[in-house]
Amino acid sequence: MTESVSAIAALTKHPSESVFYAVDFTNILASGETLSGTPTVTVSPTGPTIGAPTVNTGVLTDDEGNTVAIGKAVQVRVSAGTDGIDYTLTVSCATTASDTRVGTCKLYVRST
Repeated sequence: MTESVSAIAALTKHPSESVFYAVDFTNILASGETLSGTPTVTVSPTGPTIGAPTVNTGVLTDDEGNTVAIGKAVQVRVSAGTDGIDYTLTVSCATTASDTRVGTCKLYVRST
């Protein structure tokens, strides 16, 4: 199994957009393991507004048509940010195996 975390959609947004993103943890969870509890999302450097993250309660389909099962992704709304700045989102969540999984992804804010 490949040990990686991926965003379901490319993390690129316009500074004035408010976009709902999902980060897929499937590849780093053991068979039968799911995300649980309340995830956290931090952003560096500061700038974008991060909404309240949640574990997915419904099946998702990524941009490549792959299915992401319930409890395998963290969903979060991201808004604002400064044009031309690249941000790092750090997503952390407990699991049903009493582990804590952490993934990072880039967020590119571009006006063009």
